[in-house]
Amino acid sequence: MLLLPIADDNPTRRPPVVTRALLGISVALWLFGTATGLQRGIFYTLGLVPADFHFLNLVTSQFIHSGIFHLAGNMLFFWIFADNVEDRLGRPWFLFMYLTSGAVGALAHCLFVSGTDAQLPLGGASGAISGVMGAYLVFYPRQPIRIFYLIFIFPGVFHARALWVVGLYGLQQVLAILLTGGTGSGVAYWAHLGGFAAGLAFAGFDRLRGGLPHDVSGNPAEIPWALKISPDVPVEHPGGGWAVLRADDALADESGSAGVVARVTGEARRGITRRLRRTRGVVAHGLPLDRARALGNALRAEGGPPVLLVDETRVPALPPPAAALTGACGPQGIVFDMEGGGQWAIPWNRVIAVFAARVGKPGASERVTGGASVEATRIDVLTSDPLGRVRLDQDAWSGAAASASPEMAAFCTGVLRHRGPTPVNSGVSVAAGRGHWGFLHFPAEPDYEDYAWWLFQLILARRGALPAGSWEA
Repeated sequence: MLLLPIADDNPTRRPPVVTRALLGISVALWLFGTATGLQRGIFYTLGLVPADFHFLNLVTSQFIHSGIFHLAGNMLFFWIFADNVEDRLGRPWFLFMYLTSGAVGALAHCLFVSGTDAQLPLGGASGAISGVMGAYLVFYPRQPIRIFYLIFIFPGVFHARALWVVGLYGLQQVLAILLTGGTGSGVAYWAHLGGFAAGLAFAGFDRLRGGLPHDVSGNPAEIPWALKISPDVPVEHPGGGWAVLRADDALADESGSAGVVARVTGEARRGITRRLRRTRGVVAHGLPLDRARALGNALRAEGGPPVLLVDETRVPALPPPAAALTGACGPQGIVFDMEGGGQWAIPWNRVIAVFAARVGKPGASERVTGGASVEATRIDVLTSDPLGRVRLDQDAWSGAAASASPEMAAFCTGVLRHRGPTPVNSGVSVAAGRGHWGFLHFPAEPDYEDYAWWLFQLILARRGALPAGSWEA
């Protein structure tokens, strides 16, 4: 039986420039050594020999590999996990973390090998890549990872959370060291474990200091909520109509949260799980204030996601969309050619946010051809003064490639290049040709509208624009 991680459905906001450069250097160096017959000499020159230690080789040893399978395995794992860690940390800090993790792993190897093993050169990016995987585990523990399997002659793909995939990798290194002592096997398990620990520590420190903003919501700790109301202070309209919303945009573990919601509200767990999966952020709708508060406190007590309580009767409604035929972005703003005629020019200081997603279209069942229904690659632009929403839709058959048309991809690339502080969701990167829709693939229009409404409330909260009566649980 073969199990092999092959991808994650975790789009990035920016091109992984450092990831590509590091990967390119490793591949180019191996190709050069193979083509010239100098591979063995390169390995002994750039590799780290514990018995003949040189500090520079702590770095150079990270870019050499002993064979095609060694290189291919390392680069596959690197490509799966590195782009999101680079996106989260930023390019300079990611490069620092990568090289530091590799160096820590190499030092761990030097400390624990002896005898004949200390005379052999250490080479490979495994220690640095282990650090990347450790950081990914801290930042994205619930992110689904696609796993290829082959059982006898039967192939297939399934999804498992990064917590299990990366966590199992770390456990394998510990077990291998316990069984072999980390020496004599030809595999530098101590380098793997040292790099993994360094990545965990680096990402853990980043989380402790507040982390970096990501996606639309940013870091909840940095959101200037309009009003924080103590649970003991009475507010107006304490009856029904309160919504409990996730206060961050990280992927959620629906099963754990659904159990808490079911206990507090009495709602069927299956319905709660479906709502969390399709909206990502709407935990509960239409609750009395006392029950909404109880739910927020229960989630907090059980380590659930941070939540925001809002009075649904008083928060602004998401404006209906106005259809546009085409759009263009530049440093000054966005210009739309509207479906009803004319143009709408919006400067960046009036753009509230940009969302993109893949959505099943209303009435698609009437347009089924060969078993494929119509979907839309969608971009919504929220505007202020006046409050509005402009929509670009590109039709596609369900199951078609996730890539958008060249025109829509160019529009999203322009958004990413010129948006400045304007928040966008990760779907904008996907529509620009980077990544997969994953959780941003909505089967029906109401699912997408609930998701967009939730993001709208988070943005209002970030701007301090929610009305009195909002409460952070």
